Amino acid sequence: MDVDEQRRIANNEIVFRNHNEAISDAVEEFRGDPDSDDTHGVMCECALPECEESLELTMAQYQEGRSEPEWFLVKPGHVIAGIEHKVHDRAAYWIIAKEGEGRKLAEADAAD
Repeated sequence: MDVDEQRRIANNEIVFRNHNEAISDAVEEFRGDPDSDDTHGVMCECALPECEESLELTMAQYQEGRSEPEWFLVKPGHVIAGIEHKVHDRAAYWIIAKEGEGRKLAEADAAD
């Protein structure tokens, strides 16, 4: 896969991650208890064009997926071999890590 395609895919995933960050910030502010077992819906952060799925996560689960800038939260199986890989299998969701050019973009976005 060429560098331009890796960048396009990473940018799509970053858009979903930033959207989920805004949702999570609002949920955390509203609930006030990040240790709660309550869940909230976030969008699958994969790059599959047909995906419109969501994940139900606790704040702790969500924050684990945000603990590294190159990590993204996706439905099981929503990974593109060669540009990302599974880091954690949590049954209902996976944490994947970007590789190569996508990792650079994700790290740069997190630094902003």
